[in-house]
Amino acid sequence: MQSLRRFISRDPRGQTGSPARCADGSRASAAGGGDGYRAGRAWVDVEQGIERTSVNTFVKTDAGMNSNHKIQTYRVLVVDDDPVFSGVAAAALGRTGFQVRTAADGVEGLELLDRHRFDLSIIDLQMPRIDGLRLVALIRGAARNRRLAIIVASAHTDENVFDEALALGADAIEKKPVNWGLLPDRARQIIEKRRADFPSGA
Repeated sequence: MQSLRRFISRDPRGQTGSPARCADGSRASAAGGGDGYRAGRAWVDVEQGIERTSVNTFVKTDAGMNSNHKIQTYRVLVVDDDPVFSGVAAAALGRTGFQVRTAADGVEGLELLDRHRFDLSIIDLQMPRIDGLRLVALIRGAARNRRLAIIVASAHTDENVFDEALALGADAIEKKPVNWGLLPDRARQIIEKRRADFPSGA
């Protein structure tokens, strides 16, 4: 195991995480551990097989992956006022083929949604200017976003708040700390389910 040690006090945690909730009331397994990442300004441990990406982030390479294997590329918008969380999310998703943009709050998130098409948005609940619940409601109020999958990711402990997020149109809940090892596959499943529920042109 090759280790990279954090160089500031903030450490993006999230290798284990809590079971995630879906809009249908089911829960995803939280078994297994994730890889570590350097993102933004923090280091956590990673396994051997390091490569530098164009966004100055070190991520673990996927050993043995067939270069001819085609993976659907999805576009993700991460809306969170914590730059460390956003950076780690971008690294975790980026290493598995997602294209990721980040926004620091709901206002920036809405601006990006107006200018670009995304397949998934990962939204924090507690943010300045426009909070997560209001943002979910605004997204679902626009017909152009009906195929956009939404994951609410929060350290909030009030289950009623999560229920409200689901009622407003979120597709799933991920409790922080997020299990970064499970997130990419889970994100694909949620995107594909949303697309199946809302076919293009229907």
